[in-house]
Amino acid sequence: MSSSVLLVDDNEDLLECIGSFLKIGGFNVRTAQNGSQACIEYQNARPDLVIMDIVMGGMDGYDTFFQIKDADPDAKVILMTGFQKKERFYEAEKRGLFGFIEKPFTGKQLLDYLSEKNILPTAAM
Repeated sequence: MSSSVLLVDDNEDLLECIGSFLKIGGFNVRTAQNGSQACIEYQNARPDLVIMDIVMGGMDGYDTFFQIKDADPDAKVILMTGFQKKERFYEAEKRGLFGFIEKPFTGKQLLDYLSEKNILPTAAM
């Protein structure tokens, strides 16, 4: 069974790289390069999971997270960043943040993390 993921990052190279890892893990991957585009993609596709960078131009990952959660309180969102967690991280946790992964990470680390969260598609297990 294939699960869908919306991958959001303003770095095209990272989108391609992380997207490849997710495809290896059995995910059907959609991408967005900014928060506004992510909100539109989420509404159109209703993916099983969103993996999103926090630091992006325009609407950052936190604002995008809150907008997605306002539209769908059950949305599963994992935030990723290479920077330290801030106060807004704890606000996101209170609103039902599904997970957090710190960059940099390898494809194996990402897939192991998703396996721990019981979110890997059954075909990949």
